[in-house]
Amino acid sequence: SGQGTHARAMQGIDALRRNGVPFHVICVVGAATLDAVEELVDFFVAEGIRDVGFNIEEIEGANRSSTLQCSDIDRRFRTFFMRLLEGAQAADPPLVIREREELLATLRHPSFGRLTRNSQNDPLGFVSVSSRGDLYTFSPELAGLTDPQYGDMAVGRLPGADLASILASPEFQRMWADIETGTEMCRSCAYFNLCLGGAPVNKLAELGTFAGRETLHCRLSHQAIADAVLLQLESTLGAGRSGATAVPVERRI
Repeated sequence: SGQGTHARAMQGIDALRRNGVPFHVICVVGAATLDAVEELVDFFVAEGIRDVGFNIEEIEGANRSSTLQCSDIDRRFRTFFMRLLEGAQAADPPLVIREREELLATLRHPSFGRLTRNSQNDPLGFVSVSSRGDLYTFSPELAGLTDPQYGDMAVGRLPGADLASILASPEFQRMWADIETGTEMCRSCAYFNLCLGGAPVNKLAELGTFAGRETLHCRLSHQAIADAVLLQLESTLGAGRSGATAVPVERRI
């Protein structure tokens, strides 16, 4: 309807709190957010919101542009996330930041450094089904999209489709070949073990093809966040050592 949704979302949060239902929130970060990190943290603390995930304003699907397509965005976003982590840690109790927890879980994974792809570029890692029975795989956000190169993204339709027909379909083969090419192109990146080749839907939206490498999404959602979390971790460990002083450095995985 073109009207705001914040008040209604807060009504939903109030209902969850009254009934003792645990919840988390997702905050979308645009250019305006980068200069309001203290206000953002204060809002979550004041509202008793303790578990927060941060999505960047993506170029994806119907969204052909992002306010984050601006000059010096990598430095600005790193600064924003460092300040966010500091504010979250200073809160009482500390805010749980999804990206920090996920990165640390990735680093602790027993197969870290040996995995070759993620659930979005692995065939049938995700399977989505439309109300009409159309089948989609790879990035879930591909469902319902159309593209001059890849068509409507459907790799089959129920009830007739089976595994053999899906894998043999020209649509699946064309998408898989380019997604594999894009994943291989990412292997030389210092951050590959964190994203394992990235999200095909973001490559398509930003680069016009699945057979591509770096995107704005991966630079901010993976690279900048990894640098911020690891720098904070290094600073915390350094401050915890007697007489040690943490020295900020550019981190690369």
